[in-house]
Amino acid sequence: MKTLVLAEAHVALVAGSRAVNDLVQECFRALALGRGQIFEAGRIQLKDPASRCVVKSAYLQEGKALGIKVTRAHPDNPARHGLPVTNSQIMLVDGETGLLRALMDGVYVTRLRTGAAAAVGARFLARPDARCLAIIGAGHQTRTLLEALAADRPAVEVWVWSRTAGRRERYADEMSGRLGVTIHPVASIEEACAQAEIIATATWSTEPLVRGEWVRPGTFIAAIGADAPGMQELDPDLLPRSTVVVDDLEQCVRMGEINVPVRHGHYRVDQIHATIGEVVAGLKAGRVDLQETTIFDSTGIGLQDVIVADHVCRQATARGIGTWVEL
Repeated sequence: MKTLVLAEAHVALVAGSRAVNDLVQECFRALALGRGQIFEAGRIQLKDPASRCVVKSAYLQEGKALGIKVTRAHPDNPARHGLPVTNSQIMLVDGETGLLRALMDGVYVTRLRTGAAAAVGARFLARPDARCLAIIGAGHQTRTLLEALAADRPAVEVWVWSRTAGRRERYADEMSGRLGVTIHPVASIEEACAQAEIIATATWSTEPLVRGEWVRPGTFIAAIGADAPGMQELDPDLLPRSTVVVDDLEQCVRMGEINVPVRHGHYRVDQIHATIGEVVAGLKAGRVDLQETTIFDSTGIGLQDVIVADHVCRQATARGIGTWVEL
């Protein structure tokens, strides 16, 4: 059997933000209704303590798609080798035959599905009229994050913060030109949050960045940066007074935004309102009050990768995109 090989450019050709938003919403629904499985993420600590390898896998019942994603992070890559910090590949397997359907770039799929998760969170947890957006961080992930949110809310106005003035200014110039939205680069997180109805955090922080007093009543926060033990971006005091929704309970307790507050006793697991799948499937309520603060702890689950990779594979096959190889 031949296997389809897809580079990042191929993935970008066939995966639009609105379509990926809808796919990720369906992924969450499928998981809540027992139509998909996710398996515990494996973490491999390499000899260099700053480097790490993470393996995520999942099975989607519809289409019998099994996927395995291997991601490596090597912080010294840019300086020593002129390469990106993170690299990733996804193996898409036919769940019925066990044969390898596709091997594709996983970095861009991850950025797409992570941005889409925030957009899905906003669909159910943000105020319907929310248009003012604060983005904390100005890396690659915040680009697909804004694209995903703007696909659902095209009239957004954005305030972006990054530690480096040049990065936030480049981000504002690039993304305002790409999406036709107004973006204000600002020097403080407090200023970014001042007008925000939606706050999205996407940093590598291990200490709180967004303070509770900066968050207006009725705000929705998508916390997508924390994906390892010890990482956090939000003031722990925000959690008990907010409606908190997680993508996967076990994974979020172990390495999501809530991992540090839970470990230190500032927040309890039984205070979590729901999983996003339960909300999407209508098993639990989403936002019920215009004044409530809602938080989505999004660590990223393997089923998101699988449903997007399956879509990319089908679209690329239909359009003759990619390279077929005999393995």
